[in-house]
Amino acid sequence: MMLKNQKEDVLAVDFGTVNTYFTKCSSTECLPHGIHFSSNREGISTAVLEREGKNPLIGDVAIEEYADAIEAERKRYKFYSQFKPEIKTSEKARALAQVYLSTILENAQQNKIELSPQEMQVIFGMPCESKAANDEKNDGKTYSSVLAEIAKNAGYGAVRFVEEPVGALLYHVAMGALSAVDAQKGIMVIDFGGGTCDFAVMNGGHIVKAWGDTALGGRLFDDLFFQWFIDENPKMLGELRNAGREIFTLLVDCKDVKEKFSEIISLERSAGIRKTIANYGHLDNINEKTFEHRARNYRKSETFRRYFEALGGGSNSNEAIDLLGWFEKAFVSGFENGAGESADISRLAFKDIQYVILAGGSSLWYFVSDIVKKYIPGARIIRSDRPYATISEGLSIIPALKKRNVEIQGVLKKELPAFMEGSKDKPGLNAKMKALIEGKLESIADTVIVEVYEKEVIPLIVDFRERGGKIEELKAEIQDKLVEKEASIKTLTSEILKMLGNDIEFEIRHDISQWFSLHNICLTDEQLFQNTFGYELKNEHFSAFGSLYTLINNLLAGIAGFVFVIIFSQPVTMIIGFVVAFVAVLFGTDRLERLLEKKVELKPAVAKRLFTDRKLQGMKKKIVRDLSSELKNKNKEFLSSAQMQVRECIEKEIEALNEINTIG
Repeated sequence: MMLKNQKEDVLAVDFGTVNTYFTKCSSTECLPHGIHFSSNREGISTAVLEREGKNPLIGDVAIEEYADAIEAERKRYKFYSQFKPEIKTSEKARALAQVYLSTILENAQQNKIELSPQEMQVIFGMPCESKAANDEKNDGKTYSSVLAEIAKNAGYGAVRFVEEPVGALLYHVAMGALSAVDAQKGIMVIDFGGGTCDFAVMNGGHIVKAWGDTALGGRLFDDLFFQWFIDENPKMLGELRNAGREIFTLLVDCKDVKEKFSEIISLERSAGIRKTIANYGHLDNINEKTFEHRARNYRKSETFRRYFEALGGGSNSNEAIDLLGWFEKAFVSGFENGAGESADISRLAFKDIQYVILAGGSSLWYFVSDIVKKYIPGARIIRSDRPYATISEGLSIIPALKKRNVEIQGVLKKELPAFMEGSKDKPGLNAKMKALIEGKLESIADTVIVEVYEKEVIPLIVDFRERGGKIEELKAEIQDKLVEKEASIKTLTSEILKMLGNDIEFEIRHDISQWFSLHNICLTDEQLFQNTFGYELKNEHFSAFGSLYTLINNLLAGIAGFVFVIIFSQPVTMIIGFVVAFVAVLFGTDRLERLLEKKVELKPAVAKRLFTDRKLQGMKKKIVRDLSSELKNKNKEFLSSAQMQVRECIEKEIEALNEINTIG
């Protein structure tokens, strides 16, 4: 029930270096809605245009105004962008941030955009490594305390801060890319944005370690492309300065070229592009090789250093920097033991990471995925097709997601018994598991016997009945052949077991994911019970299926002996039962047994009567029947335990919805 003073709607803000994203969401429905401040794009550029004698412009309007202005107008303008990383250290950056955020509200009101922070819960995303860090030059204030003051003065009231990786995680849970159980595993979030690069490792849905570099961001790559442009158009720097477009070209034009190249090269590494920058020149053949050379030998341009020094930025030395190596070093540094870290944190290892979430526009760079794959090759990389919006949308749904989870959890718990046990009209998952497994066991028996009995044993028996001989010799030949084929038989049985596991796993996962989807829990089949029924059976929650695997493997690994025993153990009884009962009538059972015991050499005529085609097929049916029966009998021993463990895993997924509700 909604409390009297509780605000129903949520406004989440991802205040970014290059772009800022606003998302609204009801606290009762998990339907985030990004606010469009213009008709053709999400979010709004983080830019301020100061104008003499006029109110400042912000966002895309500021960019368009400055781009279209004549030289005389630009002399009365001051264009600023990418000031967000400096708000903790620069009074000018703080002033720009306040103007920017307050003007957004004013413009929204004028344009009839529903954006009323005083009537909403306001959540700002926060780089998690800045949560406690303070700055002595700024009266010991933290980044969040500085931003809280800016937001309050800009008209957003008392805002709440949530770590940005939490927003990224919850977004992918809500969208179905991660299940509730997956969200409790080892997850790394990389938020590589325009001004900073943040890393966080989460376990149990909570951040266990965070680190990053507030100087490493996409704006360095903007400068790389700016220098690239000047190198290829050396006369343009003077013209840009005279026209008042030098800083604008660095912060806007070259950023756009960078983003276009990053997008294209992520799809085709060998691609090259040509881009024109305003009316001042162009860049020819922008390609990976040249980009990497420049990125590994980067120095900040004089234009870049002058702009950010005036803004109150930090170190702006001109030393050579390997940007790609810098990112890799920053990535790896979190997995190295740090002074003062707890034992649990210091033991953080790449092997603990099962999922890597990429957020922020700069995460689209190809080298980000390359480095992740280099160090964590087994991790699944998750990236939205809109990585720039994941954080604001994820933060906006926190109250609604918690409410939804509580409601759905109750329904799932109530329906679980019927889902497993079934009803009079509809069989449950337990019955389906039983039918699936028994059907597969019959298939195993039939397939293996074809490979072993028909392809290896029957040819030897056919040859024996044509030439005659001693049964003892036939037994030896069959035994030698089966020993010779032992390795290939084991390979065959392993492949069959793998197919068995994959088939059963697919069917059961599909049924469970369909059931969850009926209650708006989006899970792909692949997210449920990975490696549960498969050949390797690594999931500790399914020891019963591990027992089944061991049982079948042992039976099939010994299939040579199994076939051999059925053919030759108690020879007289078996031959009478499966091959030629009339031989015993002609000779008498006792006499036939003595003949076999004395290793009498059988004439071809006798051998042919002993091993007719019909009797050979009867023997095959006997082997298949006995093996199937043995497998099914053993199946009874583990089936109920397996069904119980499948239920336990479903219950774990349901209970994980509680864990999700502790996040954020």
